[in-house]
Amino acid sequence: MSDPNIASPPDDDDGTSRSSTSSSSSYFKLSDIPGPLIPTVLLREDNYAEWSLHIRSFLKAKQKIGFIDGSIPKPSTNSDLTLWIATNSIIVGWILKAIDPNVRSTVAFTNDSCKLWESLRRRFSVSNGVRVHELKTMICSCKQEGQSVKDYFGRLSKLWEELESYKSTPECSCHAAKYIEKEREDERVHQFLIGLHRSCFSSIRLSIISQDPLPDLNKVYSLVITEEQRFQAAKLKEGKLEPVQKHVWAAKSKELKPEPEPEQSRGMNDKRTNHLKVEYDMVHDQLVWASQSIFGKE
Repeated sequence: MSDPNIASPPDDDDGTSRSSTSSSSSYFKLSDIPGPLIPTVLLREDNYAEWSLHIRSFLKAKQKIGFIDGSIPKPSTNSDLTLWIATNSIIVGWILKAIDPNVRSTVAFTNDSCKLWESLRRRFSVSNGVRVHELKTMICSCKQEGQSVKDYFGRLSKLWEELESYKSTPECSCHAAKYIEKEREDERVHQFLIGLHRSCFSSIRLSIISQDPLPDLNKVYSLVITEEQRFQAAKLKEGKLEPVQKHVWAAKSKELKPEPEPEQSRGMNDKRTNHLKVEYDMVHDQLVWASQSIFGKE
């Protein structure tokens, strides 16, 4: 049963459909209207790479990428032309709605989505070589630095995505494609592990890189997140036990330390000491007098 939302070309005189499944899916649906479908990233003066990546992903999901890369050219037949113009107009509306209003006012209008896309690329795209070098440098120096694993991985993934947007080589579809993809995945795994906190994740890092072949990036991320949760649970447990341990040690040290003398007891001892000193002085004086008397008689 066909989707009533899909605007399909009319049948030929013999009753057969003029469009194939692939061509009909490239044209618009009645639900494809600008608004909530537009990505949240707006084009400004300095974020073309990020913006173009979001727009391309959005159009791929809607099966409309061919309108901006030229793979779905303007048809020559009247029936297909009507559908192409309608879909092209929708895509132009999507692109314009995804541009910051301050920038949109400076963009030369064209009703061809492919020409509009190329015009924006030439205007806002910076030199590929310079930006690629910057991105690779940032990826090499990207470290966790006190962030959570989730935040660190998100920061690194954003750099990977932008670098991928500058890729100029076409997708490989031969038998070597899966090996090329595996090498790229392994490189990202190493980059992710290198930037992790060295002391906290040394054991899980060694465990992962010892595997042959390496797990995929999603699996590695899951393992590292699990290790982070285990580490945080251990720290939380130590934090709860620490006050108890301090209390025990304080009690033990109190038992070993002699009790200080009370103030009253210390005063009585001082008086007793003074009294003994007076008696000692009296005896000493008597002995001296007696000695002088004896020697004097001799």
